[in-house]
Amino acid sequence: MYLHPCMANSTDRNTAFLNETCSNFTIPGIDYMMKSVKDTMRITSMISYSIIALSVLGNSTIIGIVLRNKSMRTKANVLIVNMAVSDLLATFFALPRSLYVAITKSPEWESTSALAEASCKLVPFAREVSCAVSIFSIVAIALDRFYAIVIPLAQKPRLLKHKFVIPGIWVAAIAANALYLYAFQVKFLQHTAITVCFELLSNQQRRIFDTFRFVSFIAVPLIAIICLYSAVVLTMARRPALASTTRRRRQNQKIVQLAVTITVVFFISWVPYYISLLLFVFDKLNPYFLSPYSALILIVLEKAFEILTYAGFAINPIICLIFSSNFRKHIYFV
Repeated sequence: MYLHPCMANSTDRNTAFLNETCSNFTIPGIDYMMKSVKDTMRITSMISYSIIALSVLGNSTIIGIVLRNKSMRTKANVLIVNMAVSDLLATFFALPRSLYVAITKSPEWESTSALAEASCKLVPFAREVSCAVSIFSIVAIALDRFYAIVIPLAQKPRLLKHKFVIPGIWVAAIAANALYLYAFQVKFLQHTAITVCFELLSNQQRRIFDTFRFVSFIAVPLIAIICLYSAVVLTMARRPALASTTRRRRQNQKIVQLAVTITVVFFISWVPYYISLLLFVFDKLNPYFLSPYSALILIVLEKAFEILTYAGFAINPIICLIFSSNFRKHIYFV
């Protein structure tokens, strides 16, 4: 398989790009492709600034609305706040590093200090924990709607109560991604003479771990959510619309619309990232074994998929304000 010499400098597969030293590598058309990559990094920096601002403003607003208004502390809204908290944490920990890489066009870490080591571990850990917290919260909202609409007379499991489900979500999310705290460390690479955040897992370990995360955070939750909301929609369609229940029916429809929209946006944000991840670790789409041009295109796509996951940190507050008149009504009092 062909290994492009410039790709030897690409050490972070999630923020893969060509190092500046590759700009002197001359093959027909490489200058144009290098310019495309640099343009992509400039665009990435602008998008990152926007996402940070929107995420901080939007998620803080959602948290403030629910905390300041008792009428807004419904089960679904509390779980949305749970997602907002995780998105804020990921914004503070993960996005600044991505912004730094986009601005400097270099994956190099300035030192091997304890702070650099901690940042190296927390950047990927925070993003993946946010993903897990979001999907587990989305599943919890779907379960809440299922019990409220499909089997309203049945007693809900105690685990769905806030005092159990929210700590349970965080414990599960942290436990599922704890390997990140071991797998990454700051390391000086002799052959490139730069210090990078290096992943210690072998390719086989990476395959097992990424497959586990795809199944746990994407495949199984997606199947469960489709089943739950299919039952909810069918029940609402078949149930006769009585005058005494019209208002309640409309409330349920709005909540379901909001929840389904958040779910769809989540999967749009994360599925391309996880699929590219699996294709990479199973050597189906590995830039190390592609021609220079194909590798450069893949680098741009990987960066786009990464930014898409970050965009998910900022989009939920916008969805809430679009689909919920209650959130819009209370925004002026935050």
